[in-house]
Amino acid sequence: MVNARLFVDPPSFTGSPYGLLSVADIRTPGDPHWQNGITWEDVCPVGGGTTFQTCAVSSPWASGTPASKADNADRTWYGTSPFTVFSEIDCSPPDFYDRADQLAERSLSRVESYQVERAFWTGTAANVSNIVYPHLAATAAVTDGLVTLQMAATQVTGVALNVVDALGALEGALAACYNGVGVIHVPQALAPVMAGLGLLLRDGMRYRTHNGNLVALGAGYPGTSPSGTAPTALTNSWMYATGSIIVYRSAPRLFSVNNATFVRSVNTIKAIAERTYTIGFGCCLLAIPVSTVSVIATSASTP
Repeated sequence: MVNARLFVDPPSFTGSPYGLLSVADIRTPGDPHWQNGITWEDVCPVGGGTTFQTCAVSSPWASGTPASKADNADRTWYGTSPFTVFSEIDCSPPDFYDRADQLAERSLSRVESYQVERAFWTGTAANVSNIVYPHLAATAAVTDGLVTLQMAATQVTGVALNVVDALGALEGALAACYNGVGVIHVPQALAPVMAGLGLLLRDGMRYRTHNGNLVALGAGYPGTSPSGTAPTALTNSWMYATGSIIVYRSAPRLFSVNNATFVRSVNTIKAIAERTYTIGFGCCLLAIPVSTVSVIATSASTP
C-alpha cells in the first residue's frame, strides 16, 4: 500500500474483561492427552444434582437409640469434549507475508473469548449442534459409559421473572444443589440493569453476586433457552447457573507462511491462528427465563 500517509500501529484493543474466562479455573496442561477431553471424579448430592438430602443430621436423643444413616451424596464421573477456536485472514503475499503471523494472532485475540462463550452456551461447533460437551443450553443428558458428558438443564421456574427475582430464584436453586461458590452465566445485555439494581459486586477483575457466586458476563452468550429457542418479546433472555468451571487450553498455534497455507490458484496466503479448549463443570446445571419487560419496570421503580 503506497501513499503519503504515515503507517502506524492500530488502536489498542482490550477484550471483554468479565466473561467466562474471568471466572474459570484455567489450567496449564502438561499431558497433551487432555485434547481428547478430560474426565474427573466428583461428589454431588443425591437426587440427580437438584437438592441436598434434608434429613442429614442424626441424634440419639430423638428416639433414644442412634439414628440410622442413608447415603446423601453420589460419586459421579464427569467428562468433556474438546473444541478449537480459530481466526483466518486471507491476503496476497506482497503486503502480507512479513506480518501474517502477527495479524492472525491479533485477530484470534479479538474473537477468541466470544467464540469460546458461544460454543459453551450452545454446544455448537463447525455448525454441528450438540457436539461441545458440556454446554449450558441443553434439554437432555449425554453419557459415555459411566461418564456424564452433559446434564439436562433444570428450569427453575416456568415463567419469566424480572432480573431481581430471577437471580434470587436461580441462586436459591444453586444453593440447594451445590452449597458452594458457583457461576451465574449472564448475557452482557443484562449487565447494565443488574449493575443499576446493585446485583453485581466488583471483585478485582471479575464480578460476584451478594451471595458470593461468580458472574460470567458473556459477550458470546446468546441468551437462548435450554431447547435453543431465541429470546422472545416477553422472555428476553435466559440465565444459567453451574458449579465451578474448569478450563484446559492450549497455547495459540499459528499456521501462515508455509506451503500448506499458500493457495496458488488465487496467489493468497491463509494466516490462521487457533487454540484448543475443553471446559467442564459438575453437579448443577440450572436455567431461568428473564423478562426484560419487567426488568424495565423494576429499574424504573428503584430510587
